[in-house]
Amino acid sequence: MSYNRLVFSPMSVVAHDDVHLFESIQQGLRAGGNEWVSLHRNYDPAEKQQAMVTTNGTNELLMRNQFRAWAQSMAAGMTAGMEVAP
Repeated sequence: MSYNRLVFSPMSVVAHDDVHLFESIQQGLRAGGNEWVSLHRNYDPAEKQQAMVTTNGTNELLMRNQFRAWAQSMAAGMTAGMEVAP
């Protein structure tokens, strides 16, 4: 706690702008958010079967692939009866 009081104090030469960042973070946490983040931009149901896809920079294909791989990995762990290590 002493370190935080020293480094993040308004008189600190190390992190004087962090006080402003902390305030902004608190304002953001008070804001209402979306209930769901849509990942359907440029969605094509056939993309699951394609091994390689060339697309533009605004396609959310990378995020969908990441979540698909995560879901498959989680499901594989459950079906194999694996236990989570501590």
